[in-house]
Amino acid sequence: MDEHGRAATPDPTTAAPVDRPPPTTTTTTRPPPRTIFCAVGDVHGQFSKVLQLIKRWELANGGPGTVSFVLQVGDMEPHRDEDDLASMAAPSKHRQLGDFHRVVSGELVFPWPLYFIGGNHEPWAWLDAHGGEGFALGPPNIHFLGRATVTNIGPLRVAALSGINGTNTLHAHRPSATHHFQTVKNKKFVYFTQAELDSVVHLSLIHI
Repeated sequence: MDEHGRAATPDPTTAAPVDRPPPTTTTTTRPPPRTIFCAVGDVHGQFSKVLQLIKRWELANGGPGTVSFVLQVGDMEPHRDEDDLASMAAPSKHRQLGDFHRVVSGELVFPWPLYFIGGNHEPWAWLDAHGGEGFALGPPNIHFLGRATVTNIGPLRVAALSGINGTNTLHAHRPSATHHFQTVKNKKFVYFTQAELDSVVHLSLIHI
């Protein structure tokens, strides 16, 4: 109070500081962008149909660029010519060249990376040419994942195992199709081995 009994006005230069909580900041966490990929079953050399189906789906679900990549689960049959077709394990009446040659020529172009494993109907003499390792087939965006591998594709960790399971072949030696397809039955090349299975998984549950 001052001398007249009035409340004194505090001097701003001497007033005690007042503790105030720090200003709060609001952070917005955005979810990671979605990755959309296609899983494709047996192609059997019909690459133009695969292109049409995926493009049609994209147009109905966001437009071109919606699909990031394509995974194909075997029996793709990328036969470039009759020589490739000759190393496929199948009766001659079921061997058809398909239209992969149109992909090789550039007439058909896949706008998305396509990764595939081998099934029991493949040109194994060509696919085994790299010693079982994966490789790019030549046309843009077409990749063979190899006989057995674990690799990153986009945000996914993918285990890939080519071939099929056989009762008496799991522990047997499999000859190289590249070097032996003219002297050994083509069916010998289509099975995976125990060593390849062990290289990609610790434990497998299989329904046959």
